[in-house]
Amino acid sequence: MNATAMAISAQKWALTLALLSMLLSSAAALAASDGGGGSSSGGTTALREAQALIQKEQYAEALVKLEQAEQQLAKLDDICFFGCDDYDALKASIAQYKQAQGM
Repeated sequence: MNATAMAISAQKWALTLALLSMLLSSAAALAASDGGGGSSSGGTTALREAQALIQKEQYAEALVKLEQAEQQLAKLDDICFFGCDDYDALKASIAQYKQAQGM
């Protein structure tokens, strides 16, 4: 298992993003050169793969944050017997995010 996969498994999101950013930089440098063989297709493929990994990681992190927001909403629901502005605002934000993501 490589370092990035280990960071993802451990849910160490900042480390994962740093590792993926380094991979993206390396892939971009490779794509910018011809790789010594007259073709940059290997570098371009690596760049696309790195970008896809970063997008997946950012999506996973967003899902974690969404789950945390929903947990906070449940806590506010228990606390706010007669409704409160914080509950209403968080509920609206969650709904807006889900709608934007097509969830």
